Amino acid sequence: MAKQLFAAKPMQITGVDLSEEMVKLARSNVPAGDFYTQDIRKLDFPRDHFNAIVMSFCIVHLSDEESYRLLANAINWLYPGGILYLSFMEGKKAGFETTSFSEEPIYFNYFKGNVIEKFLVSNGITILQMVRQNYNELDGSVTTDIFIFGKKD
Repeated sequence: MAKQLFAAKPMQITGVDLSEEMVKLARSNVPAGDFYTQDIRKLDFPRDHFNAIVMSFCIVHLSDEESYRLLANAINWLYPGGILYLSFMEGKKAGFETTSFSEEPIYFNYFKGNVIEKFLVSNGITILQMVRQNYNELDGSVTTDIFIFGKKD
């Protein structure tokens, strides 16, 4: 994602991921960026620090409490007028699942789109667009991916 953003418009990019491999890939794709292997639950940036924040399917690996704390922090880190992109899944209940990309089960949390939307709005984000896209699981169930684009008031 950093590569696509930087290619569209060169900018200062700060990226954080728990996976060292993803951070290495980001560094090779955008050498001018600042990328860190870190737990997003422990991030600490100054208020009004970023023009935009991209949170792509990261809250799906956090508890409800951790997710709402991270979202509140991210809103504080945005400049007024800053853009927030958030993607997550709506579907079954939280728990450990096996995936096509990991041999070990991974924790996944699912959220209600209208609940996240209400949280964002009540914390100063105007929703610009909210897109739902169904994803057919191998077991025949359907998970809905939700993509929110918002702007800090």
